Amino acid sequence: MALAPATATVLRDGEERETPVEALARGRPDSTAPRRPGAGGRDGALGEAAVNEAALTGEPIPARRKPGDALAAGAVVEEGSLVFEATRVGRETSLAQTVLAVEQALGTKAESQRLADRISGIFVPGVILIALATGLGWLLAGQPFEAAVGPVLSVLLIACPCALGLATPTVVMVASGRAARAGILVSRAAALERAGRLDVLLCDKTGTLTEGRPEVVFFKALPGGGEPDPRVLAALRAVERPSEHPVARAIVRWCEARAAGRADGPEAERFESFSGRGVKALVGGVTVVAGSPAFVREHLAAGERLPDEADVPDAATAAAAALDGKPALLLGLGDRLRPGTAEAARALEALGVEVHLATGDRAPAARAAAREAGIAAERVHAGLRPEDKLALVEKLRGAGRRVGMVGDGINDASALAAAEVGFAVGSGTGIAMQAADITLKTPDLAKVAEAIALARASRRVILQNLGWAFGYNVLAIPVAAAGALNPMLAAAAMSFSSVSVVANALRLRRGKAVPEPAPRAEEPARAPAAGEMASLTLPVEGMSCGHCTRTVTDALRALDGVREVSVVLKPGEARVAFDPARVDRARLAEAVRKAGFKVS
Repeated sequence: MALAPATATVLRDGEERETPVEALARGRPDSTAPRRPGAGGRDGALGEAAVNEAALTGEPIPARRKPGDALAAGAVVEEGSLVFEATRVGRETSLAQTVLAVEQALGTKAESQRLADRISGIFVPGVILIALATGLGWLLAGQPFEAAVGPVLSVLLIACPCALGLATPTVVMVASGRAARAGILVSRAAALERAGRLDVLLCDKTGTLTEGRPEVVFFKALPGGGEPDPRVLAALRAVERPSEHPVARAIVRWCEARAAGRADGPEAERFESFSGRGVKALVGGVTVVAGSPAFVREHLAAGERLPDEADVPDAATAAAAALDGKPALLLGLGDRLRPGTAEAARALEALGVEVHLATGDRAPAARAAAREAGIAAERVHAGLRPEDKLALVEKLRGAGRRVGMVGDGINDASALAAAEVGFAVGSGTGIAMQAADITLKTPDLAKVAEAIALARASRRVILQNLGWAFGYNVLAIPVAAAGALNPMLAAAAMSFSSVSVVANALRLRRGKAVPEPAPRAEEPARAPAAGEMASLTLPVEGMSCGHCTRTVTDALRALDGVREVSVVLKPGEARVAFDPARVDRARLAEAVRKAGFKVS
């Protein structure tokens, strides 16, 4: 419950006081939410502010909350302030209900019983009976007791279940070690075995498939397009810097990156923030207004017109800026897909795993992310709250599907716990990692594909070990019972069987769990119809890490006319969707080269 604050600031008789959240009473409008994580300790709201509820809904861009709206416990007040009324307290809040669902799901999840245990439970008593029968047979045949002892010992030695006992744990140990070296931490031993049987994977969007923070994904310089004026970038940076809103911080980062150090200028004066709408300030004697298009339109000079947002991608949040009453910029902000996500989704599909997107984000943003990641539209589930994700997992499991879930937030925790296997992103919340079976040290969907492929390889080796150990004993026991095997040779043969099982398990340390795709030749851009986006794939050389892919992605997305970019580290390529009327392959390649990489 780290998201729940220990104290709240209450307003009583006109004075603010710190008080334990346990002392807050339902229906009393006396609690204020400061600007810090976990500000909402109780459900309910009175006031107005920009509130980030990503921990519960997955939506990365804060929502505006005004009088009459509900405020969930665990929300973060990003901008403004509010007074809220506690309508649900203690275990009644959304946050507490989510934690309770996680606890219940963890308590009811059954661990699979090892196949080796079942075989050993039958095999060991059977061997003892066979050994007794062997000795009795030799005695009934008229042989002396000393002669009967040898075959009995040989049967017991050759049938010693060491190999059966080693068949599974050695594989699990080797596979877990290999997974750990790859950044895949297995917290429950049975999880690796279950992962190999998955046929459906539910993926959270924000922070799992995407970067988890808003970024400028579209811009249009006004009135004529082209590159934005450095003076506009400097003014916009100055007016947005005092704001605490995540969108404002994203715009500041974009201005600084776009201007390449030329965005310095005078600081903002007479700064005004209009909660949930925009900001206004005086920069170098120029009145700068930035915020939602509707807010900017209210501050335009007579006769000036801000274009509509038709050019802004559906998944993006539109923003605009005006200088001295004249439109200067139209922006679109969204959550970018992590590099390599599309390829990881294809790898999972190649393994026979259906990839679904389950997110609390808006449907347009969910569909856009799914389209870029290559996830089928019918497998997109948008607008889901934590209880909806849990219900989706239970519905699919009830239909006989083997369901995995990958997520990073408290809104994913109950679904992670209820899934056959839960994969938590290491950068996520503690409760998500506690609920999950497997933790990914890096937010890379390809690690899930690697874990599933490794689990399947492990299962094959386990079955090979069990088959070898059991078959070896079945064939050797009659030979030992007939007296054709000296006890010393039986002991050596038993040791050889155990060594063979261990050696077979160690094969998992070598090779690749998921084969790397072969490099592809460049895909030429076909002639697009009027108004249609073109696409091509650029082979990029010199990338060696995630930072490299990010650098190439930013370099390409900074070009006017580029709509979508997906950069894959291996085999080393950049897939670009662009407007051919505004940018061509030569400019794309030149942007990659300026970023320090080669285009072959």
